[in-house]
Amino acid sequence: MSGIIDISDDPIEWDIELLRFFNDSDKFCQVPREFDGPVHLHLPGGNFIDRCWPKLLVDELVIDQLDQDRFHSPGMLIPALAGKPKIIFCGHLDTVPANDNQTARVEGDRVYGLGATDLKAGLAVFLDLIETLDPATLHVDPVFLFYTCEEVAYQESGLLVVERELPEVLQDTRFAICVEPTDNAIELGCLGNLHAEVTVRGKAAHSARPWFGENAIHAAAPLIERIAAVPERSVDYGEQLRYREVISVTTITGGDARNVIPDTLRMNVNFRFAPDRSREDAVTVVRELIGDAGAIEITDLSPAGRVASEHPFCRALVAAAGGAVRAKQAWTDVGRFSEWGIDAVSCGPGIPAQAHQKEEYATIGAMTRSAVLFERFLQEVRDVS
Repeated sequence: MSGIIDISDDPIEWDIELLRFFNDSDKFCQVPREFDGPVHLHLPGGNFIDRCWPKLLVDELVIDQLDQDRFHSPGMLIPALAGKPKIIFCGHLDTVPANDNQTARVEGDRVYGLGATDLKAGLAVFLDLIETLDPATLHVDPVFLFYTCEEVAYQESGLLVVERELPEVLQDTRFAICVEPTDNAIELGCLGNLHAEVTVRGKAAHSARPWFGENAIHAAAPLIERIAAVPERSVDYGEQLRYREVISVTTITGGDARNVIPDTLRMNVNFRFAPDRSREDAVTVVRELIGDAGAIEITDLSPAGRVASEHPFCRALVAAAGGAVRAKQAWTDVGRFSEWGIDAVSCGPGIPAQAHQKEEYATIGAMTRSAVLFERFLQEVRDVS
């Protein structure tokens, strides 16, 4: 497929062509999960993105279609205006691994393909806004961030490049919107996310004479039952927002052979914690629950997102969307922005139930409504101190 997109006068046709382009190039959609230094992903026509900082602004894909003087910097689009507070719109380029669904297709109102709902539909809306907005008429400077590795791990995210190498992007940023799939609803806060590898030790022996060993799998059973018995904890913010804090065993491995008593069991314990807990609090909860039943290694730890319901920009976005909000019952980069001291929300045209599905799809209608919502918000929002 050519690296040049034929963009018609119809913004929705742009969205469809954009999704087709993304999904028809499996190298673009699926970012590798093992890295040995920067990975350059080449596209037809000589285009590429960089694993550490995606070069989305390739000539054929974006820049030739826009006023080149308005935007700059690889991987993000920043109006060339100074002195206005920034609002960041961010969306990730990577997807979960392909499942024979790389090739996009359009059926009626639906656009099918890998990453269509999570999260190419949101990126298509970005490009609509970039083309249609006149930054000179706005009271804020919108910044559009396209990044990789959101689907991998907290410490692999391309947003870390912004913090490390482009801190000026975060300066004077008043608010951020993560276009994760929400059906265009405004989702406030987010759960924190802790993964811990718990190792239970035993002693190997022949399975015909188990009394000479200690079965690590059997020894782990009481711990698994204890984790399963932890009740759900609900945390309410006002009348509309309820966060459900849960902990689960999600993977178990143990045993090397059918006739050997296993001397080791490893399990992954996943704790999704409410916004009223810090990361340190979450670690304490897990360590106290496991106790001396196994050795614990924290393998991933993402902070919960602050509930920004009182932020003026959040209130303006909620008003533009009709007033309804709900709690984010998952982790998003709202948590990362909270750690940076920036209030953020999740709002995007993707369909939550479609994320990571083999027959994943987004709808043209939802993309249209998303573009209208964000344009209205940007035109109406005013600076706050």
